[in-house]
Amino acid sequence: MDKPRDLVLSGRELGMARKSMNGRVAALERQIAEIRVRAVEAGEFRLVDKAGRTRAVLGMTRSGPCLAMMHEDGTVAMEVALAQGGPSVRLTDEDGRTRVFIGATRDAARIGLADGKGAQRVYCGVSRRGKPALTVYDSRQIKVWEAPV
Repeated sequence: MDKPRDLVLSGRELGMARKSMNGRVAALERQIAEIRVRAVEAGEFRLVDKAGRTRAVLGMTRSGPCLAMMHEDGTVAMEVALAQGGPSVRLTDEDGRTRVFIGATRDAARIGLADGKGAQRVYCGVSRRGKPALTVYDSRQIKVWEAPV
C-alpha cells in the first residue's frame, strides 16, 4: 500500500498554488462581469418563492407586456399591463376579485373601485378634452349618483 503524500507544501509550491488560484479568481471575476452587462431574453420570467410557488410573472401576452404578482395561493394580487390601447393596473383581493382598476388611453384616464363581490361601485375619469366624471353605483351596479350631471 502506498503511503499518503504529505500535505506540507514548500514555499515555492505554495507560491505557485497561490498564483494559480489568483489567476482563476481573476478569470471568474471577468466572467461574472461579462454576465452582468449582457442582456437576458425570454418570453416569460417567473419568480418563485422558497417553496417553489410562482409569486410573480413577467411576460408577453397577446395584448403586450404584463407583470403579475401572486398571492401565496397563486391568485393574481396585482397586474400591470401595457396593451395597445394603453397601460393598466389591476389590484385584486385574496379571492382574486378585481377591487381597483386604473387605466389610461388616448381618450380617457380612469379609476374604478369595486366591492368585495367584484361589482364596480365607484368610477372616476377624465376625458381627453378634460371633462371629469365621477359616478357611484349601488350593489346592483345601478347608478345612484353622478357628477357632473
